[in-house]
Amino acid sequence: MKIGVPPTGMRLSIDRRCCSRRSSDRHDVRQRKADFGDGWEHLVEFESWLTLEPKLRVATCIDGARTRPPEDVGGPNGYLEFLAIMADPKHPEHADTKRWAGGHFDPEWFDLQMIDPDVRNAL
Repeated sequence: MKIGVPPTGMRLSIDRRCCSRRSSDRHDVRQRKADFGDGWEHLVEFESWLTLEPKLRVATCIDGARTRPPEDVGGPNGYLEFLAIMADPKHPEHADTKRWAGGHFDPEWFDLQMIDPDVRNAL
């Protein structure tokens, strides 16, 4: 399952103390468990570690896919149930779930030009 970027204003950070690590000589993969009570696990792959001047704080989003799940959707299983309900207009909970999600939800939405400024401003 691939999920998009964090919402505007949310900062993504990797704390080496809270991540398990699987690494090779070429790259580093870290698994981070988000303790929000919903069981989300994030796998972050670093292609390389760079040493930068402390003054430089630049980030850019170069690619992505899909939108983020709604807040408090209930973890991965809750998100799968949410997607099933949203995909079926005849589902008894469709109208309430759609209203709860803000009236519209497109799980395939991703706009790099809209997301990149949020990534740049997150630093």
